[in-house]
Amino acid sequence: MRQGMSAYPMTFVSNAPSSPQEVAPEHDKNSPPPKAAGSIPPEIAEKLAQEQSYLSKYGYWIILASVLGGVIGFVVSRRFLERESNRIAAKNAKVVAASTIPSHPRRASFGGPLQASEEAANAIREALYILKATPEVKSALGENLKEARMNLLSGGKSAINGQIAVKGEKGQGTLSIEAAKSEFGAEMHVTKLSLKLADGTEIPITLARGEESE
Repeated sequence: MRQGMSAYPMTFVSNAPSSPQEVAPEHDKNSPPPKAAGSIPPEIAEKLAQEQSYLSKYGYWIILASVLGGVIGFVVSRRFLERESNRIAAKNAKVVAASTIPSHPRRASFGGPLQASEEAANAIREALYILKATPEVKSALGENLKEARMNLLSGGKSAINGQIAVKGEKGQGTLSIEAAKSEFGAEMHVTKLSLKLADGTEIPITLARGEESE
């Protein structure tokens, strides 16, 4: 052995204090277990479960109620549209009816000539009504009858007689008319009618009270 060296091996001891051994913290039994990454919170999971239970229990009735609501809404809206269209049609009919009313009390028809009196206009209006109700007249002259400009009537507020020209969409003719007030009547009524067409054909006219004019 070399001189001056000890026969025993030399050991080196570090003067740095040794760190205590790290010990994993113990899990507290009273604390909730740690949440796994990506897990749903319990309160949200419970709410989702309740909603799924509600849908599974009442889903069929919800769908049925939705279908019934749609059907009822369709029926109600259709009836409303039908009622509205009927109201508009009735309004238009009133407008059309108003347009056919004589614009003057001395006119027997819309746009017709002025008569000598309202009583004469009423009598001519009644005569036109009777003519329109006679099939032979409608066949010869048409349905849209009105008095023409020729007027050979004479009389006053109690009686009239004479001839007037009448025309329709199919032709024209001469109407002989007699009208008078009854003994206690306030209005003048037709007592006799006779229609002669342009070709000379005469058409018998039956009055409203069932008597046939000659």
